[in-house]
Amino acid sequence: LLTRLWELQPAAVVRAMALLHQSQPQSLLRILDLCKELGALETILAAHAASRFALDLATVAQRKELINLEEWLKKCIKVSIPTNAFVKACNDYLREKILKKQKASDASVNVLSVEASAIFFRCLHGADGLPAALTEEISQLYIACVQVKPKLHALYNALGGNDPSPPAAS
Repeated sequence: LLTRLWELQPAAVVRAMALLHQSQPQSLLRILDLCKELGALETILAAHAASRFALDLATVAQRKELINLEEWLKKCIKVSIPTNAFVKACNDYLREKILKKQKASDASVNVLSVEASAIFFRCLHGADGLPAALTEEISQLYIACVQVKPKLHALYNALGGNDPSPPAAS
């Protein structure tokens, strides 16, 4: 039934998945399974890249080795350069997932690992053509995130990232 619905109304299926993710974030693994069954993961990620839903889905898909997160991020960044909507969405996503205090009931829902965070920052820092103000915002966010997750700094450097402003030694 879902396969037929996907064939007829893919936008409705994606909208339902996004709403389910919003109301029940713990359902993300089941949503990923559905995407695999439908052969729709790439389509959904491409069509909704700048959404929290797609960023969470991509992060989990990377953990399950279904996508290469770095390649996906670079592609999305490049496509969004005129408006930088994807870069801004990534910034907001990283800020929310790393810096905002999670409610105890939501603690298990944060799918963003420190390793994936390092990939996000490496791609954002490596993006060409971003306005200086946005590049500075990314650097400031990175510094703030390293204060909360010190392991991020080591992982970022291990990935070959060019650290914009390493945190001061404690």
